[in-house]
Amino acid sequence: MILSRKIIYTLILSLFTFCLYTFMVDFNDFRNFLNNQYVKFKDFVFLLENTEYRETRPLNEELIRNLAQKYGLNLKEINYRQGKYVISLREVDGRALVLFIRDLEQNGVLESLEAVDNTGKGKFDTKITLRPF
Repeated sequence: MILSRKIIYTLILSLFTFCLYTFMVDFNDFRNFLNNQYVKFKDFVFLLENTEYRETRPLNEELIRNLAQKYGLNLKEINYRQGKYVISLREVDGRALVLFIRDLEQNGVLESLEAVDNTGKGKFDTKITLRPF
């Protein structure tokens, strides 16, 4: 059975139309993907250019003592073991403790924090383990 030319041309045209449509859909998806990635990249560059430079100081015992004195903390002891500082504080106010930890984290990484309130007045006996960057 021989197919007529009209049917063959119609099949070829419909196959070509289907392929063209699929290509256009895929191309449109790819173009949208590239545009989204470009926008993300430009946002990243914008944020990178507008960040504030924060100078970090090397974490050492003197810096820890200065920060404790700045917030009026009762420093019990500072030990340096295996590349980490272990800081013990006595009867620390909760608000001062948060500010102290914030400043410490700008110069090092907080490994662990133990704060116990035995007085019931918001005064914590604290043990902080901190390592330099």
